[in-house]
Amino acid sequence: MRNTFQGRFGYVTLPKRLILSAAVVFALVLFVTLVPAPKRIDPSLTLVKEAGVLRVALDASYPPFEVEQDGVFSGFDVDLAREIAGSVGVRVEFVNMGFDSLYDALLTRRADAVISAFQYAPEMTRDMAFSASYLTGGQVTVVARGNTAIRDPSDLNGKRVAVERGSAAESAAKKLLGKGSDVRLQGFPTGQEALDAVAAGQVDATIVDFVEAAEFVRSKGGVQIVGRPLDPEPYVIAVRVRDQALLRAIETALGQMRHDGRLDELRRRWF
Repeated sequence: MRNTFQGRFGYVTLPKRLILSAAVVFALVLFVTLVPAPKRIDPSLTLVKEAGVLRVALDASYPPFEVEQDGVFSGFDVDLAREIAGSVGVRVEFVNMGFDSLYDALLTRRADAVISAFQYAPEMTRDMAFSASYLTGGQVTVVARGNTAIRDPSDLNGKRVAVERGSAAESAAKKLLGKGSDVRLQGFPTGQEALDAVAAGQVDATIVDFVEAAEFVRSKGGVQIVGRPLDPEPYVIAVRVRDQALLRAIETALGQMRHDGRLDELRRRWF
């Protein structure tokens, strides 16, 4: 019989109700194991479209990325956000705050995305998801406008190079040039003074932060950025880690802008 088994004390008959209960439990365990859990519905893009607005958090005190004057926002990130919102089919609403509040604004849903010269931060990937880089910063080489002798850091041998004393630029320059280099570093109190020295012809080049260099080019001119950054720092767009549908829409918009040249146009406009 199927409901008997042989033990130490002979054959034992199991109650049919116990056998039935065990069969039900087994069937439930098998069902839970074999049937995949339903996929989570990601409403992030739908909610943005239904609201008709993409709320972008930024710290509008960082030219040329973003500034605010009399309630009017302008800058590279501002124009980028408007392009992305247009691609999604909504308008953009800027939520202005201090840089150290951007993270919380995203997690507390006061904003849908952060576009604010935000750099990739691997320690935040538990809560945030990041787009591909739309701009690369870091320490860059700057020379006088029209200088064709220096095209990248490898051309600095034998040259006079200005750096801000104690800055990340000075560290990057020393690391790049290494021991035995014949580059003559000249220290200045600020990056601005190092840039002024290049424009005035007092030195051949300077190594400074990309943003500081770009703002100097835009506001004063007389110098140009050459070559790639010494220590690339990617600027990215951040969304909540579960908002993958919105992130895909942002990535699609960035891809279109790269393809049709609008992203390069924005870079030339502001940098």
